[in-house]
Amino acid sequence: MKKLSPGRPAISAGRLIIADLIIDLDNGQVLRDNTLLMLKKKEFQLLKYLASRKNRIVLKSDLIRSIWSKRIHTNTLQAYMLSLHKKVDGPFRHRLIYTASRKGYILFENNPCFEQNP
Repeated sequence: MKKLSPGRPAISAGRLIIADLIIDLDNGQVLRDNTLLMLKKKEFQLLKYLASRKNRIVLKSDLIRSIWSKRIHTNTLQAYMLSLHKKVDGPFRHRLIYTASRKGYILFENNPCFEQNP
């Protein structure tokens, strides 16, 4: 496994690794704490985009432009992000995905500034 700069995820043989989250780019699977997460295609694309920009705010407009080929309403993005958040963070102790109020979303590997799930 090769560790890149702090703003980049570790990359190992077609995988993005952030904390206990493993995104397998080759087969489209996601593991969190060795648990397979069942993500829809758009959820996988959103997570991959956020992971490739970890620890940085990703604007809603950038997500929409990069993931959808047509214009969508931000409510659609919010619905997908809510579903993604429930799957990626819901059953686990530490959160990874946060909302940057009125701006977008951020995937933090280890952020002591934010409250963790109980």
